[in-house]
Amino acid sequence: MARVDYNPIAGVQPSAAGTPYISENASPGAFGGTIAGAEEKLGGSEEQGGGQLFQAGVQSVEFATNQQVKNTLFNEVGPAMDKQFSDYTSLKGKAAVDGYEPFMEGMAKIINDKAKGMSPYGQSQFLDNAHYLYQRMGLMASSHRGQQADAYDTATNQLAVENLTTQGVLFQNDPMTVIKNG
Repeated sequence: MARVDYNPIAGVQPSAAGTPYISENASPGAFGGTIAGAEEKLGGSEEQGGGQLFQAGVQSVEFATNQQVKNTLFNEVGPAMDKQFSDYTSLKGKAAVDGYEPFMEGMAKIINDKAKGMSPYGQSQFLDNAHYLYQRMGLMASSHRGQQADAYDTATNQLAVENLTTQGVLFQNDPMTVIKNG
C-alpha cells in the first residue's frame, strides 16, 4: 500500500475569477421606508389628538367640579350658614358678645364638614369660595357684636346710675353708706 503524507495546506489554487462587486442603489421605500414614514406621521397625529382629548377631559372635569362646588355652596352650605347667622343676630346684648366666637367656630365647622368628601381640586375651589362667604358673614356678625356690646355697655351703665340714684334716695340721711356702696 502506498503511503500519502498528510498536508493541512491545500496545494490547489482556485482558478476561476472572483465574484465582481455588485452595487445596488435601493431606496428605503423598496424596503417599507415610505410606509414607516407615513406611520410615524400618523403616530404624531394620534399623539397630538390624544393630548387634545386629554386637555378637553381635564376641562370637563374642572367644569363638573366647579358645578359641584357651586351646587354645594348654594344648596347646602349657604342655607346652613344663613340659619346660623340668623340665630346669632337674634342674640342681644351680652349674649351676642359671648356668642360671637361659637358662631364663627360653627361657621368654620359647616365649611370643613362639607369640604371633606371632595376631590383635592374640588376642595380647593370650594374652600376659596366658602372662605369668601365666611369672611362676609364674619364681618356682618362682627358688626352685630359691636352694636350689641355698645348696647350692653350703655344698659349696664344706665343700671349702675339708676342703682346709685336709688341708693342715694334711700340713704339720703347716711352719705357714708352711699359712698361705700357706690
